[in-house]
Amino acid sequence: MRSYNLKIPQALIFVLKLLMYVGMGLIVFSMLPKLFGHTGGTFGHVMMGLFMMLTSFLIIVAVKRWQIRVEGEQITIRYSLKKERMLTFEDIDYASIGLKDELRLYSKEKKIVTIDRLVVNIGDFIKVLKERKIKIEYQEQE
Repeated sequence: MRSYNLKIPQALIFVLKLLMYVGMGLIVFSMLPKLFGHTGGTFGHVMMGLFMMLTSFLIIVAVKRWQIRVEGEQITIRYSLKKERMLTFEDIDYASIGLKDELRLYSKEKKIVTIDRLVVNIGDFIKVLKERKIKIEYQEQE
């Protein structure tokens, strides 16, 4: 019984953390002249830094929460904001690979989840789908 996780790549989380630190730096460097009695950074710089910092932090939290765990027959989809969903490979009717190489899973003609091509271990997941003879449709450009 093989188990693995499909997760967002660490490079994306690194870029988001970098953006958060840039926002913090913008706030600090905008406030420094004010602290020493000089005219300097404006209120707009502080708000822009705060916006960058907060949005990147919230995206990091959402990205770290999203995960698909495969343990043998059991698939657990943990969404960023929605409730966790559990299913088995038998619940998957078919899959489709879109124009941007995203993988969509369907059950009873309803889309379950869309998985981006950059997700870690997606190749293993597609291999298991093929081994289990789950139909994979490829969308072509018109």
